[in-house]
Amino acid sequence: NSHILFSPLLLPKVHATKARSIPLFQRIQTVSVENAIKSVFYFINGVKGTEENPDFVSDVKKTFAELKDGQRLYFMCDAGGTCEAVPGFLLGKKSRSLQAVFKAVDEAQVPVKSVGHVKGGLRQWAGGSQLGLEGEDVDAWKEKANKLPF
Repeated sequence: NSHILFSPLLLPKVHATKARSIPLFQRIQTVSVENAIKSVFYFINGVKGTEENPDFVSDVKKTFAELKDGQRLYFMCDAGGTCEAVPGFLLGKKSRSLQAVFKAVDEAQVPVKSVGHVKGGLRQWAGGSQLGLEGEDVDAWKEKANKLPF
């Protein structure tokens, strides 16, 4: 009975059942010297550059307004993250979904009691449970998720 929000980069391949994509980041689209330098740096490292999604806050506000009493917004990314100390990360492990939770509360003014975070992200959702998945590549993603550490 809640909405799950996650990164759009996974959407065609696999996503939680009935999830909605409201990306915190998007591929670099804004033309600027800074973004040109970022794009070159990312390209050299074999990844595509990202920038903050300028519509994130307004999209979260719109989605929150659609909730019924008692429903929550749950944020999910590929691997989750945690605010708890874990080996190698004494202050917790930062993730896109945790950043999205904080931005939803701070900037979109969603009450803390109305947000949640999917610890372990889609990897745990797909690999460690029988929770619903949709998309083009569900079986391959479940197999991959079962091999990855959470």
